Amino acid sequence: MSLRSPAPIVAVALVLFATTAFAQTIPPPRLNSEQRKRVQALSKIVDEVFAQQHSAPADVVLSWQPSFVGAEKGLVYIPYVIGIDGKFNTTPVAMYVRVLTKDAKPADFDGSKTTTMRSYLGQMSMVNDTKDIRSGNVAASGVVAEDVLFFEPPKDGRLVRGIWLSPGEYNVYVAMQEKAEKALPKTVVVKWPLVVPDLSKNLSLSSLIIADRIEPAPASAKQRNQLDSPYDIAGTRIIPALSSRLRKADEMTVVYYVYHPALGADGRPNLEAEYSFFSNNGGVEHPFVKSPSQVFNGQTLPPDFNPAVHQIMGGQAVPLASFPNGDYRLEVKVTDKVANATASTNVTFSVFGQ
Repeated sequence: MSLRSPAPIVAVALVLFATTAFAQTIPPPRLNSEQRKRVQALSKIVDEVFAQQHSAPADVVLSWQPSFVGAEKGLVYIPYVIGIDGKFNTTPVAMYVRVLTKDAKPADFDGSKTTTMRSYLGQMSMVNDTKDIRSGNVAASGVVAEDVLFFEPPKDGRLVRGIWLSPGEYNVYVAMQEKAEKALPKTVVVKWPLVVPDLSKNLSLSSLIIADRIEPAPASAKQRNQLDSPYDIAGTRIIPALSSRLRKADEMTVVYYVYHPALGADGRPNLEAEYSFFSNNGGVEHPFVKSPSQVFNGQTLPPDFNPAVHQIMGGQAVPLASFPNGDYRLEVKVTDKVANATASTNVTFSVFGQ
């Protein structure tokens, strides 16, 4: 199949250097009595949805887009965007997030696990110990993390937040409910599966993050709660795109981080990043175009680059005017020429408009 010759794709060097995202211990939020009641009510709804006692309420529509960024202690930092499609009438809106392991079990009742004092009668070797009396109630398992937020609905429908998790497979429940001024406040509960990669060793890449814009993160005199600005990462503020559906008249800006490159004799990495676009026609992929590679080595990195405290952030800004309307996948492959190793990451997007 012949490919249309694309307009020149301009690579914008988005190479910044700063320490990796750290794993914060976020103190539990201080809640007043009204907020506690609202969170408890949302938690109960999540319990019931998790146990399949009733279907999930869906008075508004939520979308979820997580990104994976390397953090300390083997953890992965996951900033995410929740798109809110619909209107909450009363505010502030309460949000409750629960992360469960993939094999988590809901609380239930198992009659075979019950015992009573009467069951011991006639058994000479049995000691009547009240600690052995079981009700048959089986506690839920697998809760890894929880989060609570009270917020005013964002005007652009884009709510950003973040969590830290170990590599593994999870299910994430997000519940929202407007402030109750009537019997049935608008409520929504959505479950998303989540597979967290291991970014702690060997050459690896973060997610490709589609951004509306990128700017320096403002310095703060005090240690700031990372969740106040979840996409302030490594000295850079990323304004994530609300959707991967992009207008033809715009540019597509993507950024990512490189972890654990090997060092050459000069104490610098030697990396080449290749950018390959694929079109998707009816579920069948075809190569569309490649844009210019980026090189990160002793000639392109700043003189003060220190691999012990700095990391590499790469990316491109790609005009979409030459892209026919449709679905695409961008694959970034980074080759470590010192270690003779490769790593890749990709993101899907669509183009529409004139």
